[in-house]
Amino acid sequence: MTIMKQNPGYPDFLIIGAMKAGTTSLHDYLGKHPDIFTSDPKEIHFFMDDNFKTHSPEWYKSLFITDKKISGTSPQNYTKLHRPAVKNVPMRIYEHMPKVKLIYIVRDPISRIKSHYAEAQSGGYAPKESLNKYLQNFNNNHYVNTSMYYFQISKYLKYFKKEQILIIKSEDLLTNRLDTLNEVFRFLSVQEIQDNSLFDYKKNIGSVKQKRSSVGKVLYSKNIQFIRNFFPRKLKDYLNKNKIVNKLSYNSVSNININENLETQIRNYLKPDLIKLEEFTGKDFSSWY
Repeated sequence: MTIMKQNPGYPDFLIIGAMKAGTTSLHDYLGKHPDIFTSDPKEIHFFMDDNFKTHSPEWYKSLFITDKKISGTSPQNYTKLHRPAVKNVPMRIYEHMPKVKLIYIVRDPISRIKSHYAEAQSGGYAPKESLNKYLQNFNNNHYVNTSMYYFQISKYLKYFKKEQILIIKSEDLLTNRLDTLNEVFRFLSVQEIQDNSLFDYKKNIGSVKQKRSSVGKVLYSKNIQFIRNFFPRKLKDYLNKNKIVNKLSYNSVSNININENLETQIRNYLKPDLIKLEEFTGKDFSSWY
């Protein structure tokens, strides 16, 4: 089957999120298909404010040179449209890639919020408050807004046809992987895969998150990292694998539970958004509310 490039030089598809919903796994699985090239690095956020102002379209297109039939990347932050730096992303994508296909993988909102918080702790940029306290004002909260899936996708519907957007569940990718991937392959107009062994592994799922300790923040500061660049490779490898250094550098993440009453309130708050998502996709999300 011959596939004509819809957006010459540009990627043919974007996995636009959601953060902590399985974008890494999906990106990796799609890259196993013989007709699909997935970018390295995984996330190229070209259309966000800072990158769009500092990089050219030619630079962006140079990242997708391949002999594969189609190419794609996974800018998961593109579905954080409640943030100023992202609000112009759908318009910019449309201006450069009007026929691009958009894949949005979504996850139970509460599970996604907990994982989001754990990731923030791991990276050292979590809110100072506990997760329960941080979520008290949930009707104007970054983590909750990121879990408002129809709100996010509605911003793309101003520019793109419904047929250009595919929404899948993270849970389906985990428990019904081959069928879910073949749904994606059909959407991308590439051949379906019958051999499940190609995707019989998990990527970045269920790993124990850790957060930087005070010592770790010093050891991994920009200045120290710059100095480490001049270390011999053997020394860098030794430091990266040294158990004592790692133990001093990280603590386990904590306080990622949400009390039952608050969880119920957040689920009720998100219910209208999920009902709209059901109407848009024809898929059932009722277990999430």
